[in-house]
Amino acid sequence: EQWEKGIEKDGFPLAESYWHVGPSYKTIRENIRTHLSKNDTRSQCDGLIEGYSRICRVAMHSFGMWTPRAHKDFNLLNILQKAPNGYTPTYPAKQLYEGFDLLPLNQAVPDGEVDVHAIAIATTTPPPELDHSW
Repeated sequence: EQWEKGIEKDGFPLAESYWHVGPSYKTIRENIRTHLSKNDTRSQCDGLIEGYSRICRVAMHSFGMWTPRAHKDFNLLNILQKAPNGYTPTYPAKQLYEGFDLLPLNQAVPDGEVDVHAIAIATTTPPPELDHSW
């Protein structure tokens, strides 16, 4: 109902203010920040490496050896430069799995339900003009 009123008021497509959690997110974020700074509640991760507790709260991006990887041709070995003596490390073991990453069963869309993600990624055409005059 809120979305219908939003389209009637501001037109199509629906303005971000109607579907985005912006104000709620800011309130939640501020409450957590305020709460944590007062109580200084830390996880066990924070004490693992003295002086580097930030690693527990910052997203990490890296290269790895094992699949599935975001970029099939980028692994840890092919970003390394040769040593001054020409040595380049190798990894002789063959990977046992090089397929695509399977969707966990608990995330599968049940039979008869709409797969919203598949719909969202399957089109490159702009959204149609909707007639709400009925």
